[in-house]
Amino acid sequence: MTEQPYKRKEDSALLSMIESLEDELKQTREVLTGLQDTQKAFMIGLDSEGHRKQHEYLDALIQKEKDRAAFRQAVIEKTLASLVWSALVGLAYAIGHYFFPSKW
Repeated sequence: MTEQPYKRKEDSALLSMIESLEDELKQTREVLTGLQDTQKAFMIGLDSEGHRKQHEYLDALIQKEKDRAAFRQAVIEKTLASLVWSALVGLAYAIGHYFFPSKW
């Protein structure tokens, strides 16, 4: 008697589901490959001036986001530095008020 690798109905159902998903994945991969080839052919036909302008626009957007991130980082750093200085001034005031209550 040969032993079957999948003894239960659920196992064979899962196996068939996996096989159908693999087939769908293969079909999707073929469609995407076709779309990629179509886009490559389209990009070759574009005028170089328009393509260059698109790159310039994207480079400007990337630079704008980098500048925005740098500005945000600088604001965070300055805010934290101000918080530390405020804490030091408050601590100095508290110590001065504790040791010299008549002068405050």
